[in-house]
Amino acid sequence: MSTNDPHPPIEIDGRFMQGAGVLQGGVCTGLLGDAMAGRVQATLMAEGSPLRFALESLDIAFLRPGVVGSFTTKVGLTRRTRSTMHAEGEVRDSSDRVVVTGRATFVLRRDTGP
Repeated sequence: MSTNDPHPPIEIDGRFMQGAGVLQGGVCTGLLGDAMAGRVQATLMAEGSPLRFALESLDIAFLRPGVVGSFTTKVGLTRRTRSTMHAEGEVRDSSDRVVVTGRATFVLRRDTGP
C-alpha cells in the first residue's frame, strides 16, 4: 500500500470526544473517507481523466480508541477496473499507532454535465 498522504496531519481537540473520553468514530471515518477520495481524485486528475467518481461502499474497522492529539492518514489504491477504483487506508495517532483501518470502493463515470 502506498504511504503517500494527501492530507497533512490534523489536530483533534476535546470537542470531538464522545462520552467515554475517546474520539468519535465518525471523525475517524470522515478523515479516512476523505483521504481515500482525495487519492482517487488526485489519480484521475494526474491522468487528465474525464471521469468523475462517487463513493459506493466504505468498510471501517476501529482498532483502538483515539484520544486528543494529531492524526494522519495513509492511503493507497489497491485495484482498478473500467468502472471502479478501490482504496484502503488507515488513520494513525500521534504515537504512530493505527487507530482505524478501512477500505472503499468508488464508482467511476463519464462526466455528462450538471
